Amino acid sequence: MLQSLFELLAQKTRRYGAIGTGFDSLYLIVYYSSAAIYNTPVETANFEFKDAAEMARQFIDDDHDPFNHIFLFVNDLVLTVV
Repeated sequence: MLQSLFELLAQKTRRYGAIGTGFDSLYLIVYYSSAAIYNTPVETANFEFKDAAEMARQFIDDDHDPFNHIFLFVNDLVLTVV
């Protein structure tokens, strides 16, 4: 499930970074809870959704252009990645 999240983030930053947007601010919203339909659950006794957000932060590092902020929505929880 984490690999799917990383692939999605990389795809979106490549796609929108390459074409430009013309906006002053751009936010990416990822609905992470729907990924459970297609993948094994990410939340276990030793791993929570906040851990996924932290790993996404590390994956993106400082290369999140063109997005000013990236939000990870999980059920009723909103986690800020960048």
